[in-house]
Amino acid sequence: MKKSIGIFVLLFSLSGMVWSEAFHAVGLGFTIPKYKMNLDKTVNNIDYVKSGSGINLEVMYHGVSKPSGITFKTDLSLGKRKVKMANSLPNASADYGTFTLGLGYSFIRTNEKILSLCGVLGWDYMTIDEEYYGGSTKYEETDMAFSVGVALTGIFKLTKHLGVYSSVDIRRVVSGEAEAKSSQKITNSINYVSECSVKGKNGYAVKPAVGLCFRF
Repeated sequence: MKKSIGIFVLLFSLSGMVWSEAFHAVGLGFTIPKYKMNLDKTVNNIDYVKSGSGINLEVMYHGVSKPSGITFKTDLSLGKRKVKMANSLPNASADYGTFTLGLGYSFIRTNEKILSLCGVLGWDYMTIDEEYYGGSTKYEETDMAFSVGVALTGIFKLTKHLGVYSSVDIRRVVSGEAEAKSSQKITNSINYVSECSVKGKNGYAVKPAVGLCFRF
């Protein structure tokens, strides 16, 4: 993973000579990310192939070298989502965030619109902290996943400095980890606690987004 980040930084640095004539956009928008990471086993009897949905707030940067078309992009999104749990437990509320870095090419780059295709590295993070049955049962979980994929981004001019953007990235989860802890209060003096950490592999992450951006 560190090697992949290093390659992205190196390529971006080497492209500095062509950034004297560049298009930049900083945006704020919304995204509805989808994410699933498959584990080698069930974590604490919670079915790990979870389904959930929610809206994240996203901030993004998109830079394009006008002469060469070399493109750099990055974005960060944060929000909450409802997660469907197993074993008849009620749905849980999860904090969920994504971060991506991308490098690619803009095959359309005019004053009116930009259309880019980038290879991306992505990180997904999710935490669950829920209490059930009046606080007698508590479940905590933290997921972290690393993924690679592609992102398609379009930026369209509204005014000289204002535009709208739309993007979608599709990534394959290549590694990750889940840590879970469950506790159940049997009596005032007896508690049952279970903890485990499980490696993840495979899975996917999809993140469509739309918003407004400042162009300069």
